[in-house]
Amino acid sequence: MKYLKFYLLSSLIVIIACQSQQKKEMAETEKRQGVSMSKDILKINIDQLKLETFKDKDLYENTLSDISEYLPVFKSDNVNSYSIGSVLLNTDYNYKGKKLPSGNHISFVMNNETTSFIGVEVVLNYLGDENSVYEALSKIMGTPQLLNSKESSINSMKQRKNWFWENYSNNHSLIISQFSEKTIGGLTSTDGSEKIHTVLFYFFKTDAKILYPNGQIEDVKKRLVKRFSR
Repeated sequence: MKYLKFYLLSSLIVIIACQSQQKKEMAETEKRQGVSMSKDILKINIDQLKLETFKDKDLYENTLSDISEYLPVFKSDNVNSYSIGSVLLNTDYNYKGKKLPSGNHISFVMNNETTSFIGVEVVLNYLGDENSVYEALSKIMGTPQLLNSKESSINSMKQRKNWFWENYSNNHSLIISQFSEKTIGGLTSTDGSEKIHTVLFYFFKTDAKILYPNGQIEDVKKRLVKRFSR
């Protein structure tokens, strides 16, 4: 009986150790793959965002939205835990074996009259294929509307492409602005430069409003569509 108890205890310890090792290996695999460990912004329900989540001043800066200076945001450069579909948000570029800061950041946009949230803003800088982000999104959400379809528009003359997915999820819409205005490298005669591509993301509740101090009310959707159609 004594040896049986010892055998059962030993077996239990081995099983626990094996399970612990398996969990560790799965976590390492997910970490290498990236997407499994990240929070997909496309799946965020803006209505469920809570103010308490963003009170750590070491993680979030309290500043103003790019949508409107009347909308407060909680901004963070710590983007490694987020993705947009299969697109990872990294804090660094991998450029010719060197890690350089990407300047990527995420902001959670609040209603200016209440403690509720109305949107998420993301700045994504990346190297490689300029259209890779747009193509990845189109596979998930279908073909969007091109807002600056006129060649004479200001955005078209700046070689920007602005896309609109209306109601990609329940009362959630997305506008992106894609452009390539900066380069990296090229500092010496032997070091070729490479274009930095940028996409500005505006995830927002389709029926979101901006409430101005003078009593005026403006639709976020109309404001953004007008801005990126010009």
